[in-house]
Amino acid sequence: MKDVIGNLKRTLHRSDGTASPAGGDATALATMHKGANVVAHLFVEGEDAPAHDFTVTAIAATQAVLAAGSAATPLKVTVKHVTVDDDSPDADQ
Repeated sequence: MKDVIGNLKRTLHRSDGTASPAGGDATALATMHKGANVVAHLFVEGEDAPAHDFTVTAIAATQAVLAAGSAATPLKVTVKHVTVDDDSPDADQ
């Protein structure tokens, strides 16, 4: 039993010797993991063949921009989905 409790105590302390919140010292953490759902409305425009479905081109372009832009931040950016909203209030602009 002492080994289990000792292992748990070691697990609850960081390598720098400070206690984790689970160890009872909530002030020891300087940062915490957070996340936010961010919604961005993009208007993608360009030249395309008349018979081609431009939404395919626009989605591919958006995915490329998001992938390239995520390299510019140390934060983890995960693209959950990319869709075209033709009913957007901004669609006429």
